[in-house]
Amino acid sequence: MRSASPAFAPDPDDPERWCTTAPIDVGRWRAIDVATEDGPPGPEFVAWLEHLAARTDALHLAVAEELLVHFDREHFLGLGVDASVLPDERAESMAEAFGVLSIEVEDMESDAFELELDLAWDDEHLVTVLVVDGEVESASFDG
Repeated sequence: MRSASPAFAPDPDDPERWCTTAPIDVGRWRAIDVATEDGPPGPEFVAWLEHLAARTDALHLAVAEELLVHFDREHFLGLGVDASVLPDERAESMAEAFGVLSIEVEDMESDAFELELDLAWDDEHLVTVLVVDGEVESASFDG
C-alpha cells in the first residue's frame, strides 16, 4: 500500500458508506474492494489500511484456520466437487483455496472489519469473516 492513496466515493445505494473507486491491493490481498461507514476516508484511514497490509499474511492464515472449523472435505466430495479444488485439512492448504474479495471496515478504532471471501470449490456462495482487534471472531456462509 505504499503506492498512491486509494480514491473513495460515496456508495450510490448508501451515501453514508464510502467505497474505493477501483479495486486496490492490501498486503497479500490483491484487487479487492474496500468500504467504510466511518465517513469520508482521510489520511488516518489510509494509515489504517497500511497497518492492515502489514498483517495480511498472519490474518490470512488465521482466516484459513477458522474456515477449517466449518469445513468437511468428505461432505464436498460427496456432493461431487472435484477433489483437486478442495483443500486438505491443513491451514496452509485452506489459505490457498480462498480469495479475499472485499474489506468492509466497521470501526477503525476497535480494528473491526469484515472480509468477504470466495472459495475455490464453490462459485455460488460467499463467506463473511468478522475480525475484531486483530482476531478472527467468526465465519458465516451465505446459503
